[in-house]
Amino acid sequence: MGKEEKPDNPKEQANTESRNAEDIERAIDALAHVLQRHLLMFAYTTYAYRFNPAVRKSPYGEPVEYISAWDLSICGEEDDGDFLLESENERLLMRYLEGVWSKFGRGKGKRPTTQTVGYDEEKDRVTVTHEDIEGGSFPAWHLSYDQAHYYLERITGAVLDAVTNLRKADILNRFNEIADFAGDVAQPAGHPTWAIPSTKCIEENIPWEYPQQVLEVASRVRDAKSQVFKRYPKKAKVEKEKTKWALLWKLYETTLKILVDAFMDKFWAKPM
Repeated sequence: MGKEEKPDNPKEQANTESRNAEDIERAIDALAHVLQRHLLMFAYTTYAYRFNPAVRKSPYGEPVEYISAWDLSICGEEDDGDFLLESENERLLMRYLEGVWSKFGRGKGKRPTTQTVGYDEEKDRVTVTHEDIEGGSFPAWHLSYDQAHYYLERITGAVLDAVTNLRKADILNRFNEIADFAGDVAQPAGHPTWAIPSTKCIEENIPWEYPQQVLEVASRVRDAKSQVFKRYPKKAKVEKEKTKWALLWKLYETTLKILVDAFMDKFWAKPM
């Protein structure tokens, strides 16, 4: 029980593994697609923030620095999120994320700091020192509006469905690790649902590392496609055979055409 039955005929087995590898390639493509869409929808429906007593207070009375993607000129229907994959929208959102990471830092992020410029007379050079601002926090993510969790839940479901399809296609379990990684980033750690209540506590909101994790896993999934031929060598062998016969057939067609043309020139040439 639970084991995949293999054909007795080696040729049939090779063809079966080849078809299976093609199913895996399609499953990996689909998973890469929904992961990228998931990342873009996350960027579109959340905002980055951190507490910083040095900034002017927000309308809600809290000293908060925040960066939102809502200022971007992005248009489309939010139903399935595919509009975010349009080249211009994707470019804007990825540039937005890079800008956020540039300001707030990668990994666990950076606290707000003050910058002091001085002069070291002994070394005859300008010095710059940074000190954490008291009361400042590491950054986190928060949903931009009340309905945002609805779209994120739908796209999370699409990621989990794509993971399931990959597991079904991968009968030899050679891409389990990739499937596990993708399943783990379908939602942020510690949050079984996207209905995350608004709170002033950074630790209770979406971890800062989350979109970086999704980006890394999406990259691993795309790279995994190049491993299908190595992990399912029968597919490589079948594809090599197809290529060999295609080349032979092309050679046959070319040779036949040359012979026919030579025959026509010799026996059917019109007299001058």
